[in-house]
Amino acid sequence: MSFLAYIPARKNSLRIKNKNILNLEGKPLITHTLSAAKKSKYINDIYVSTDSNKIKTIVIKEGIYFHDFRIKKLAGSKISMHELLKNELKILKKNFQFDYIVLLQPTSPLRTAKDIDNSCKLFLKNKNKVNCLVSTSSPYKTCDQSKIMYSDGKYLKFEKKKNFAIRRLRNGPAIIIVKKDKFKKSLISDKILDFKMSKIKSVDINFYKDFEEVKKILNKR
Repeated sequence: MSFLAYIPARKNSLRIKNKNILNLEGKPLITHTLSAAKKSKYINDIYVSTDSNKIKTIVIKEGIYFHDFRIKKLAGSKISMHELLKNELKILKKNFQFDYIVLLQPTSPLRTAKDIDNSCKLFLKNKNKVNCLVSTSSPYKTCDQSKIMYSDGKYLKFEKKKNFAIRRLRNGPAIIIVKKDKFKKSLISDKILDFKMSKIKSVDINFYKDFEEVKKILNKR
């Protein structure tokens, strides 16, 4: 059973200019995710989806083969991750042999190779019972309520139900795993496996304050 890491990294971002190549500990932000994917024992191949020449250069420098640029109509801010992945699936199938896609956002630089491996291991253990895996953390007072899901301790649902009352927060998500032919209608579908991560590893960089928080965490290590 093989895993393909899919890393989306367009050049323009709404809140932080050139967010995916911000300097974090002397390296572009995306490099932290590329390094984690490369070190993973489960990831067989890595595909970076971008429209940026600078990111292409970084990818090649990291020893990862760069296939092609993302087409213009899929590079806008209004394109959902589901729409992007669904449209690029043909390219992925043409170039790689894989069973599962591991979606890794560059904005989660504290997620490690060990986190990726543990999520893949958990997914394989439950692959006949679920369609996808989503990483979560414990919610906090000022978190984005639209990212709240409900768990029974193992699985997730979008709405609170009798046995699904534990509040969990989608942490980016830092990790999503999907079966290659199971996300045609939506990226996160029914039968969702919960992969629990710590709050520290779950910082998702959307604003400058998030970037500063990541730097503080890394400075304490």
